[in-house]
This record gives sequence, structure tokens and C-alpha cells, in this order.
Amino acid sequence: MTNMDELRLSQAQYQDVDLCPANFGDVVEGEKTYKTVADIIKKTGSCLVGWNDQDLTHFDILFTLKPQFKGNIQGGINPPEYLFVSIMRIGAFAFKIKRQTPLFVTYVDEKLGYAVKGLGTPTKQRITDLINGILTNL
Repeated sequence: MTNMDELRLSQAQYQDVDLCPANFGDVVEGEKTYKTVADIIKKTGSCLVGWNDQDLTHFDILFTLKPQFKGNIQGGINPPEYLFVSIMRIGAFAFKIKRQTPLFVTYVDEKLGYAVKGLGTPTKQRITDLINGILTNL
């Protein structure tokens, strides 16, 4: 692989997503991001996103759809009907895809377990917007 090939591959990961103006390379919530991430998840089953709240918080977030599973899955989760969201080093939860209403910030905060991490309300709202946007596009 030549340097030019590597450059093209590097640039390709930034196409069709909304980028943080303050930190090039970090993805932020936005219509392009929602659609692109949802499309990738539908095609491949998962997408790992380097996300930024447009302030000082960066998370690596893994979105997974229809994972392979073995054994009894507890907590009322039926894997084909849920989007699994894992924020590395923070927490994880599965959110039902087909919803009557969008997820609320307080619900996402509680389920992902980042309430104890001292995140501010703007960050919590942006994470919730990201998840809701992707769910809407699935």
C-alpha cells in the first residue's frame, strides 16, 4: 500500500459524518452522522465512533445491532430488537429500536451509568441526541 492509498483510506473515514470544528477527526451528532452510522450498522452489524461533545469530552462509542448471542439473555432484551450502545470505560445498555417517543436524557444517563462520572447536562444531551438520531435512521 502506498502513502497515497493510506491517505485516501484515512480521508474516507471522515466522509459523510459531522466533524467537531475544534478537534478534527472527532465525530459529533448531526444528520450526516446519524444516517452514515445507521447505514454502517445495518450493513456490518456495528460501528465504532470517536465522538466529541464539542467541548472537552471525547468518548469511543460502539454501536452494535443484532449481535450473535448464546445462553439466556436477561433483562427483557431480545437482541434483534435492540441497539447496543457501549461507551468505552463508562457503561453499556441496549435500547429498543422501534420506539413511540425519543429517549429522554435522564433515562439514557441512568442506563449508561455515566451519571457518576460528573458529566454536564450539555454532554448528556448530545449523547442522547446521537443515540436518538441513530435509532431514528435504523
